[in-house]
Amino acid sequence: MADQTSYPLYPPTKLDERQIFQGAYDEATQRLRTDAITNISNITIDVDLDPSEDGVFIADKDTGNKLKINTDGSINVNFNAGNLASIYAEVTGIATGVTTIISQVTVTQAALLQKIEFSGTNIAEYELVIDGNTEDKQRTYFGSSLNGKFDFGSGLNLLVGQIVTIYVVHNRPMLGNFNCRSQFLEA
Repeated sequence: MADQTSYPLYPPTKLDERQIFQGAYDEATQRLRTDAITNISNITIDVDLDPSEDGVFIADKDTGNKLKINTDGSINVNFNAGNLASIYAEVTGIATGVTTIISQVTVTQAALLQKIEFSGTNIAEYELVIDGNTEDKQRTYFGSSLNGKFDFGSGLNLLVGQIVTIYVVHNRPMLGNFNCRSQFLEA
């Protein structure tokens, strides 16, 4: 005989088998009604969604705005990354051995200095100076392009009031023309 202490003891029913099955049978589902407590673990579930039939989407929980997928599969991304400022400057007729300012910009709002492209009609040395401190130098030379750039990738942080200056000096016996374009991303 089984140990009766491990199972709850219920008083025997006065219903016959037919009455028990009629009470447990659910005609709407054509199943027996049951109660169960179970623990399920280590389950792998594959979900196969069809966008033409299933209403699964990504949305903002506060506004309810839904992510829209374009017909080519891409999504629209709108962001305010600030204003892109591009400043061009040039100097002409520069004599040999004279250090000359090509461009000088005073920062009026916080910005990232992304790059400065430069060029000239003679080989030269270009110097990037911020607030009187040399940040970088580049040189053009015979056998190469007379173009170059200072590239800071995603940007060099600049604060309001800082002064960015580009200098050029060349040692060719003829006059030279030089130019640069500075690109800033303003906050």
